[in-house]
Amino acid sequence: MRRVLCFVFFLSSLHLAAQQKTWSCGLLIRQDTIRFELVQEKGGEFYIRNGEEKVLMEKLSESGDSVKYALSVFDAFLIFPKRTGATFGGWYRKGDAKVPSKGLAFLAGIPARKVLNTGSLKVEGSWPLEFLEGDVVKDKGILVLRQRGNQISGSILTETGDYRFLNGEISGRSGYLHTFDGGHAWFFRLNFSESGQNLEGSFVFSQTGAQRFRGVKQDGARLASGFSEGKEGLFRFSGLDAGGNRIGMEAFRGKGLVLQVMGTWCPNCLDETKFLVEEFASRPANVEFAGLAFERGNDANYAQQRIATVKRKLLVPYPVYWGGNANKDSASAALPDVGGIKAFPTTVFVKSDGRILKVHSGFSGPATGDAYEAWRKEFRELLKQLNP
Repeated sequence: MRRVLCFVFFLSSLHLAAQQKTWSCGLLIRQDTIRFELVQEKGGEFYIRNGEEKVLMEKLSESGDSVKYALSVFDAFLIFPKRTGATFGGWYRKGDAKVPSKGLAFLAGIPARKVLNTGSLKVEGSWPLEFLEGDVVKDKGILVLRQRGNQISGSILTETGDYRFLNGEISGRSGYLHTFDGGHAWFFRLNFSESGQNLEGSFVFSQTGAQRFRGVKQDGARLASGFSEGKEGLFRFSGLDAGGNRIGMEAFRGKGLVLQVMGTWCPNCLDETKFLVEEFASRPANVEFAGLAFERGNDANYAQQRIATVKRKLLVPYPVYWGGNANKDSASAALPDVGGIKAFPTTVFVKSDGRILKVHSGFSGPATGDAYEAWRKEFRELLKQLNP
């Protein structure tokens, strides 16, 4: 009987293996390796497992013995052989990069890291950070860490958005976090003090770019609210729909409006778009959602293609217009009553009388845990105030 059970288990394992293949991959950035899993499902479709996140891939084209896959909603790609053996190599490239032909090499089939569950410093909690250039503080944020044995995960919250899903390990007093979500390939080296209360590290964000950071543990640390009031008077905005028609606030006259100022290149905007899609069906009566996208370059066809891709892949039920070039000056000009755009995304809450209720800069996504759930509650309360 035991032999029969073992044989059945063996056949089941073969069946599962035939359904799905998984490769442990390493993306090379400087001397560091950003790890992720490349998964091929039974039907041949691929996706990336980036810690807690599943990054969808879409086959775009074939050339010779290579296949090109789009990553999530971004203008970014993985290119690798049609025939994938136990090991193979490929490239990660971004279509909207300054030099699109350049990219990062990756190798599939590298050995998985051994999981160590002992000897790890306890680092779970909140770490206010300062990012430095020389000795000058250039940016601030809060690193939120979760820990299970020597496995660590979390995100960095800033007033303009979060660093999305970070995952890694700690061994002794040293560790790392990294992420590969299609839009970003980032690596963080971590060095903790003996007491576990101080942190120093380096943030590697490209083959040529890196930045030092430091922090002191402070559980319960919080960011500023991110809210501003906007200007007095009736709110105005301007954008183009897919047909080239100029659209403004007159299209929403007499209704409350949640206007998402975003870009299809922006990972935080991706998270907010998913959030708004979830919230759209339960919005109060007489409240509408809309997006205003600012895209890289001034090509209207390219911009509308990027917007259409996001709407299709994320099943966005509300209109998204093109606002112009992807910079804060262009966005501020298209939204003269907001008082300046500080971040992508920015969310403008407009009452049904046409006046601004609140403007919120940045977005804390699902990787931030409690901050994300707190924003959901606050968002729903704001929607109730849009019909005075």
